Amino acid sequence: MKPETEAYPAQLRSDELSLSLSEEHNFEAIFQIPVTHHLVLVRSRSQGGSVLTENWEHDEYDSSGHLVAHYSSFQQVSATSKGQCGWRKFDKDNQRVREQDALS
Repeated sequence: MKPETEAYPAQLRSDELSLSLSEEHNFEAIFQIPVTHHLVLVRSRSQGGSVLTENWEHDEYDSSGHLVAHYSSFQQVSATSKGQCGWRKFDKDNQRVREQDALS
């Protein structure tokens, strides 16, 4: 029987990966937000397990404060460090206008 302390480093690795996922992205650059607009994080969710998943939702506003677009993005990383990521842009009428399979 394995001591319970051996499971702790795996949990620590999971937490470290989750933290790095949420801190490594410059969404203004990824979405190419004009300098006169601002991006607001609406929601961020994370899910652990054998595949770590982060989901983000952002709203883009113009300099007058009008909603311009909505963004939905995600990143998944497995225990073997294989991953997927991507994002979608929706206009103010919720019509998809752009999609990309990368967060860079």
